[in-house]
Amino acid sequence: MEEKAVLQSKTKLPEEMRYLFWDVNFDELYFEDYKDFIAARILCFGDNNSLKYLAKKISKQFVLNLVHSNREIDEMTRNYWKAMYNEQ
Repeated sequence: MEEKAVLQSKTKLPEEMRYLFWDVNFDELYFEDYKDFIAARILCFGDNNSLKYLAKKISKQFVLNLVHSNREIDEMTRNYWKAMYNEQ
């Protein structure tokens, strides 16, 4: 019996976010494959539209875990997001 591969559609980022990812191949950047990288970049440098997009994709707990563990997020940004979510 031959198994069929189930194709899952991957989420491309909106074109308006291309400026945030100038240093990588934007056309091959899928949210599901690079969730931590994409979220960290948006949390650090994103505008209102990209932050709204991100809020639909990830949870508050994901943000808090990311700001505690991701080295790409600077201290000022880390403190901002912790304050936004009322975490000490």
